[in-house]
Amino acid sequence: MKDHTALHIDAINAGFGEKKILRGATLVAEKGQITAIQGRNGSGKSTLLRCIAGIIPVQSGRITQGKNDLSLLSPIQRSAIIGAVWTDRTRIAGLTVQQLLEMGAFNGAWVKTGMSLEEHIQHTLELFRLTPIAHQSSAEISDGQLQLTMLARAIAQCAEFLLLDEPTTYLDYIAKEELMQILKDLAAHTGTGIILTSHDPALSQVYAHKTYELTEGILREV
Repeated sequence: MKDHTALHIDAINAGFGEKKILRGATLVAEKGQITAIQGRNGSGKSTLLRCIAGIIPVQSGRITQGKNDLSLLSPIQRSAIIGAVWTDRTRIAGLTVQQLLEMGAFNGAWVKTGMSLEEHIQHTLELFRLTPIAHQSSAEISDGQLQLTMLARAIAQCAEFLLLDEPTTYLDYIAKEELMQILKDLAAHTGTGIILTSHDPALSQVYAHKTYELTEGILREV
């Protein structure tokens, strides 16, 4: 029986012009679990996440959760299901760390936490140990702090699933393990499904519930 809470990627093909990047990619990501996608640079990992996010259109196949075909949803509807953090680093002078998190909560999905907006933002800051820099400009913090801020911003969105493109980039090894434990605890305690790409098979082996390998556009469960 199909799990209607899971995210289903069914035989999607995607690419640019005649260049095929994804070839019949199929994946099931469960809520409350971490799903890792491994592969060499250029294998299509980021393309897969951008297809799920609706940034890159699929040429064929479907991406669904329950009765929702994600391609038919408005951006605000999709934001309640999908949150994302990309490898791009955008620093906006004048915006503080806390204000970035407040932007993440724009869709109002935070109401399901039972907290007020202020409580939800403060809780998320504390989760990532960002409270000491909450009122610093995002243009003045380190790359590692910015990475944690963007992850916190995505979590403040309270989406059903988080897409994380190389989330441990810019972090030292201890910080990487701390972050992966935070993500695993978050998935377990809130039921959030996390789909992440990684170049580190050791981290995936320890923290992911399910791992896929993407090679030449073909996705296989490890």
